[in-house]
Amino acid sequence: MRLWRRKNREQDLDRELRSHLELEAADQQEQGLAADTARCAARRALGNVTRVKEQTRATWGGALLDRLWQDLRYAARQLKRTPVFALVVVVTFAVGVGANAALFTVTNAVLLKMLPVHHPEQLVIVGVVGPEHGQPRYAMPYTAYERFRGRNQVFSSVLAYADADPTARIGDVADRVHAQLVSGSFFQTLGVDTILGRPILPGDDNAGAMPVAVISAHFWQQQFAAAPDVIGRALPLNGISFTIAGVVNPRFPGIELGSSPDVYVPISLQSRLDPGSLQLQSSTTWWLHIVGRLRPGVPLRQAQASLGPVFQEFLRTAVREAPPDIPQGMKDEFLRQQVVVSNGSAGLSHLRRKFREPLLVLMGAALLVFLVTCLNLASMLMARGVARHREMAIRPPGRASYLSY
Repeated sequence: MRLWRRKNREQDLDRELRSHLELEAADQQEQGLAADTARCAARRALGNVTRVKEQTRATWGGALLDRLWQDLRYAARQLKRTPVFALVVVVTFAVGVGANAALFTVTNAVLLKMLPVHHPEQLVIVGVVGPEHGQPRYAMPYTAYERFRGRNQVFSSVLAYADADPTARIGDVADRVHAQLVSGSFFQTLGVDTILGRPILPGDDNAGAMPVAVISAHFWQQQFAAAPDVIGRALPLNGISFTIAGVVNPRFPGIELGSSPDVYVPISLQSRLDPGSLQLQSSTTWWLHIVGRLRPGVPLRQAQASLGPVFQEFLRTAVREAPPDIPQGMKDEFLRQQVVVSNGSAGLSHLRRKFREPLLVLMGAALLVFLVTCLNLASMLMARGVARHREMAIRPPGRASYLSY
């Protein structure tokens, strides 16, 4: 359609110029000039016809697109004239761009991508470092979580979670599933909603509450054929009947990179899923991951300073409750631990801690390869330009004429 309009405008322009030349020639003939001489005088009065056409086209709408299309056609013709050079340029550029794109995709997924939750930049992970100040350990006892939840001044809300692998029975098939034990504040703190039903609420995490579970969208589709009436069905886990309360939004794959739970259950039911376990009461079993949402305007350093006294009080309480046969040296070492608060916008990931440095090294190497690629392309283009210097020397300045259409 655009080409058709372009041809019509070109035809209108040619007719207008011919009409102008004919009128001017007629005026010259009335002044006594011969027909041939009058036509020559009319052309001199009008000026360079090609230049007049170029100036007229410049006033038309879409001139920039026309010039771009012309440049692309010219580039295609030049590449067609030198196929070997074009192939070398394309392959060289593809190698450089492809390597960087592939590595950036992996780096973005592992190191940079934030959690798909509400304001992920406000999330922090609570961990602990030993007296040697080595790598932080992001695991805490449940009793420490209770203290952080009730006695901090920097978090608007706090959540806790831990992985589990109970056996689920669906129909006549029993198989282990990837589950997460989560606090009642888990979904509210993250700001994650459900596509069916409701999430786990604080009331579900109280002692004596009915066992409820929230399942992932993938688990819902795989095990329940995406049945819309899945809410209220029973889901036996380790012999305990859980009532399905909701289906998590599929945009939320999980709080840990590379770990997508199938089922979420309240953390208060841990002792029922694992009978005989005392993890909820123990101060020496470090098994929970704790994530907090900072209040607006609270920096990481202030949060860590605020949690320090609470954590030290927890450590002293744990030492007082420890068995008397534990050596005093171990108790002193235990008391020298310190709380640490880290950025949690991208979630917690063992893959991130393990592959951070290798990925950064590979990304730097890929950028170096891309720089070498650009230098090679520049060298080839310069060599080609030198080979065409005679051609360029006789070319008129400016853009090619639109008469090439």
